Amino acid sequence: MPRASPLRSRRSPRAGSLKRPKHPKSGKPQPSEDEDEEPHWRESWAFIDLSRALDGQKPPPPEVLKRADGKALFYKSKKHIVFGESESMKTWLVLIACVQEIQDGHNVIYVDFEDDEVTIVARLLSLGAEVKQIRDHFHYANPSNGCEEPSDLRHFWKKIKPT
Repeated sequence: MPRASPLRSRRSPRAGSLKRPKHPKSGKPQPSEDEDEEPHWRESWAFIDLSRALDGQKPPPPEVLKRADGKALFYKSKKHIVFGESESMKTWLVLIACVQEIQDGHNVIYVDFEDDEVTIVARLLSLGAEVKQIRDHFHYANPSNGCEEPSDLRHFWKKIKPT
């Protein structure tokens, strides 16, 4: 029997009945600053039952960013973060994956905190993407304030359905 996580949110009976302020964009209730309630983010830190994995369910193989030998490195419909030393070709690696995906007719969401659309499009074109492929399948965001409201990103994720 799985154990409950010590990080799972424990709400007091009165906490659920409090009127919470709503987020100005989403209209969803904001987490309360009530002392009896743990922060909202802790709910996503709850331990997960591992039965499916332990019972033999296998993950799907990687399908994105195919190497010359045909093996892929990234997983379809998963979020990927690439990090490393400065000037270590991180952006180029990800853009190669983007070009492969848009050439196959798949949608890509590219969230860029460092560069601009002119540089990114120039690189996509130099890697062999066509203007129509970029226009139809490459969705570029350059947020100036980070990812403050994940529900905004989830909205685009559902609308665009990227690989």
